[in-house]
Amino acid sequence: MKIAVLTSGGDSAGMNAVVRAVVKTGILKGCEMWIVREGYEGLVRGNTEYAEIHGSVPPPSNSSLIGQGSTPDVANNLRFGDGNLLRDGAYDHNDGRTLNGRYIVRVGFDDVRGWFAEGGTLIGTARSKTFRTPEGRLTAAHNLIKEGIDALVVCGGDGSLTGADVFRAEWPSLVAQLLAQSKITEAQAKENAHLKIVGLVGSIDNDMSMTDMTIGAPTALHRICEAMDNINSTAFSHSRAFVLEVMGRHCGWLALLAGVAGGADFIFIPERPPKSMPWEDEMCEAIQRHREIGKRKTIVIVAEGAIDIELNPIKAEYVKEVLSTRLGLDTRVTTLGHTQRGGRPCAWDRILPTLQGVEAVSALLEATPETPSYMIGVQENKITRVPLMEAVEMVPVDFASLARAVAQAVNDKDFERAMSLRDPEFAESLDGFIATSSLVKQPVLPKEKRLRIALMHMGAPAGGMNAATRAAVRYCLRQGHTPLAIQNGFRGLLDDSVIELSWLGVDSWMPRGGSELGTNRTLPSVDLGAVASTFQKFNFDALLMIGGFEAFHALLILEEGRKHYPAFHIPMVHLPATLSNNVPVTEFSLGSDTSLNALVDACDAIKQSASASRNRVFVVETQGGKCGYIATMGALACGASLVYTPETGISLDMLKRDVKFLKTRYGLDEKGRSEGRLVIRNEAASPVYTTEVLTNMFKEEGAPLFDARSASLGHTLQGGVPSPIDRARAVRLSLKCLAFIERQHELLQAQPAKTRQASDESAAVITIQSSSIKWMPVQEMVKHADMKNRRGKDSWWEGLLELVEALVGRMKIETPTPSGHAFILRRFDTEAVSLTTMFRAAFPNAPDHDEKMELQWVKENFDLSKNNGGPHNSDVTRLAGTWVSPKVAQTLGEAYGLGGLINAVIEATPDPTVNYRRSQKSTKDASAPAAKLSNGASSLPTPSPTAQPNPPKRRKESSPAPAPAVTTSPTSPSKLLPRRQSRTRSPGPRSAPLVPLTSRTPKSVKTTIREETQTATASGSELIVVDEETEIVENGMGDELHAQDVAEQRALVEKLKAERDAASKKKAEADEDEEMDVADSSATGVKRARNDEDEELRNIQFNPKEPETEQRVIAGSRRVETTQTRSRRLAWGAAVFAVGVGAATFLLPSLL
Repeated sequence: MKIAVLTSGGDSAGMNAVVRAVVKTGILKGCEMWIVREGYEGLVRGNTEYAEIHGSVPPPSNSSLIGQGSTPDVANNLRFGDGNLLRDGAYDHNDGRTLNGRYIVRVGFDDVRGWFAEGGTLIGTARSKTFRTPEGRLTAAHNLIKEGIDALVVCGGDGSLTGADVFRAEWPSLVAQLLAQSKITEAQAKENAHLKIVGLVGSIDNDMSMTDMTIGAPTALHRICEAMDNINSTAFSHSRAFVLEVMGRHCGWLALLAGVAGGADFIFIPERPPKSMPWEDEMCEAIQRHREIGKRKTIVIVAEGAIDIELNPIKAEYVKEVLSTRLGLDTRVTTLGHTQRGGRPCAWDRILPTLQGVEAVSALLEATPETPSYMIGVQENKITRVPLMEAVEMVPVDFASLARAVAQAVNDKDFERAMSLRDPEFAESLDGFIATSSLVKQPVLPKEKRLRIALMHMGAPAGGMNAATRAAVRYCLRQGHTPLAIQNGFRGLLDDSVIELSWLGVDSWMPRGGSELGTNRTLPSVDLGAVASTFQKFNFDALLMIGGFEAFHALLILEEGRKHYPAFHIPMVHLPATLSNNVPVTEFSLGSDTSLNALVDACDAIKQSASASRNRVFVVETQGGKCGYIATMGALACGASLVYTPETGISLDMLKRDVKFLKTRYGLDEKGRSEGRLVIRNEAASPVYTTEVLTNMFKEEGAPLFDARSASLGHTLQGGVPSPIDRARAVRLSLKCLAFIERQHELLQAQPAKTRQASDESAAVITIQSSSIKWMPVQEMVKHADMKNRRGKDSWWEGLLELVEALVGRMKIETPTPSGHAFILRRFDTEAVSLTTMFRAAFPNAPDHDEKMELQWVKENFDLSKNNGGPHNSDVTRLAGTWVSPKVAQTLGEAYGLGGLINAVIEATPDPTVNYRRSQKSTKDASAPAAKLSNGASSLPTPSPTAQPNPPKRRKESSPAPAPAVTTSPTSPSKLLPRRQSRTRSPGPRSAPLVPLTSRTPKSVKTTIREETQTATASGSELIVVDEETEIVENGMGDELHAQDVAEQRALVEKLKAERDAASKKKAEADEDEEMDVADSSATGVKRARNDEDEELRNIQFNPKEPETEQRVIAGSRRVETTQTRSRRLAWGAAVFAVGVGAATFLLPSLL
């Protein structure tokens, strides 16, 4: 498939990330990738102008090495010579290449590298009047057909997607016209009968339906808040008022979120104009109250489409005039204009477009003439596909987008409907702004409902903590509650460090990072009784803890403490705030976005240094504890080549593959223009393979292709100015926490005072699950928490690790065994199948951690007894690995995608005409006829069809005669279905060749050798050297070996019996000698005799080991230990008896 991508309409940060993701994903999936310069205008112009002058499109540069495009892989689609021209904006190159007259250009994998760190769109955008005409669309179709392009990705606003939908609908008629005009051939018309189109929304206004966030909106919000933070300082210095005009002609999302995140005093948005007329009175009254209590600065935000309730426009200059004349404020106007569109994309505007671009390519590859064209959006934290017609023809059908629907509602003065057309979060944000910006004269609640609410920061500092506290304080004062700040966590609480906060005192906390209250990791368990006493002392009615995993743990301790301390029977809430994002269940925590942006900024700077050196790899160490969220998402946002997280760990094999990949990748770079690369390592990824070790290893192994350096970001990820997303999220969640506290307090007050007890639901954690906010009782949260590793058991982002590596050109390459295929083992004595080999055949690239979790789950949910021997089934020799019954293997095989292969393995019987490796001395008849396989084969697909069979290991433990085969069954029919795997499925194993099993005359040769056993897995081969007694058996000899084992065991038992009898005889003689000594010696002598006897008993040694020939050891050595213990007990008893007799002999006469 040939796919072209274009950007159209207004530019927005993140468009380059879309182009990069679409191009790289398309090449990875075997497609030819093209870009269209200047949007729809480029489609109309095509390459006609260049072809008229030069005759043909220039060939790829370095065509003798790369850029051939002859095969659909990365190595043959790296560069086509125009990447630097596109990125630098230079239409001509000194080697003669030019982009002049070329608007449809083929690109390779490296032609778009590093693009996602650039703002705007490097391939250009334009609003094309020509494309709006039928003649223009006919020319555009002709240009696409000439290049053989049959799929199109469009990134733009509502107008761009509307144009894409029209183009798709008219395509059949356009092809028919071109054919009628003889501009294309019959073959071309047939090949291009259907045009596949996918749309992505690029708009800073966030005004498109069917998606929660548009590409470019987060970065535009960043630009506005950065300007507000800078203006705040000068406004405070001069006690001035500033009026900021922001974009948003029909949508007030930017103005609203900037007002919430920047701490504005008043905002004007199109969807909700001031309710009163004249609106000047309402604004001046609100700002005057702020000034009366001593506030020195005033910020008013005006959206460019702001109106009053009579639809009269509200302009920034007029607002300035009102503030100056009526309030006497020194007022300035700042129009941000197009600065909101520019600048480097923030972290989320790199991650979101990347995920959407990957999904766009998948949608094109799956498209058929019958399927609709899709718009790729984001809903509930998931990338979604929405039919393009539904997105651009949202009800009512007269409107082409949500923006137009809102505009029509505003024109009708139906402002309630305009608000309803926005998502629920928009309305909640507006309510939050009103609650935190307005200063009321009288509290909302009556005195009997007012509470004393304690606020505490817990754990490591995180961006958004202060913003959440500011919102909580202002909401409390608005309602009439008393906000009590606990300084320095539970340590400060025990020191009575509790203060009351004021409305103005927290005014400047919104842009501040860290923790203004102070925080530490001390848990209430340090002195739970004293904590309860302090709660009573300050008469807390509720507690709001803002923090990370420590706050979650503290809430759990306090909830459990309710059994003993009545002071804890109050509503208690945890608001997750940690850069690690490791609180269970919730998908986002306050501070994680701030930390992610700090990581992106640092990595961009580091990558510049690495690229300047041309051939340098930087190992960047990040924080995050034992949660790899920051490392993984940061790697995706920075384009890191490798990422190491605690969830996957680091192994030597992994490092070998990584070094090989880096060397291969640097070897493919353009000479003299090698790219600097990043390796991101979580601080707890491995205690052995530290950042220093990795750096030295890459430096040593990579020479002379590349050098290596390290950079530890440390606590820089905790500080800095909180991101706008963290600030807005902090306000929203904080207000919901306080509303929850009020509801739970009412329920508590409804109970009788003497028996009042808080419910389990009153101690809860507020969580973000998809796009909704849910409350989770802390006891329920424990079920989803990995308390040892301080993270959740399941994480939504773990599946992105493979995408990180794929987008830097690291393909998952199958590494089969030396015989050329993966294998699955089966025992012929118990009919059991090796679960270990099944898992590796299905998931050859899965980490060891996933394998261990899967095996443990199977052991807990299925009965695996009698499959592999053991204490309860000693007749079967135990083998390495985990073995399951045929029935369980079939169930798991279906889940693994190996159903047909597993059935073939289970139904097959050994061919009597072939030698095969035996793992134990089986007496099973090997001459049974071969059963017909379900796939038509007549014998088992043997694991390794080599000329010489591998010698079986002779086990040192006993091997009794095997029992008949036993088939196990699951413990419960309801547990037959395996759990859902979170990892990405790898390709199934290739079918093994069918080799007959032969039979030979019994013949055995025994020898001691150093055996080299090659353990092969589907992810690689490893040589393990084993020193042990080995017997080479060319054909069974099961009965003879079994008889030999029995004879050896009997001989050893007789020997042990003789040693035991000898020891008993010596003990009896010692007892007789001791009785004689007691009659003639004192108590001291008796003690010496007892010590001598103990020494003699200690010298009695039993050697359960085999002779030097090392034949076998049986499991009966416990009896030796039992005999030795019994002998010692008898000796001690005799000694005590002797002491008693001696005492009676010497003391009784004197007493009488």
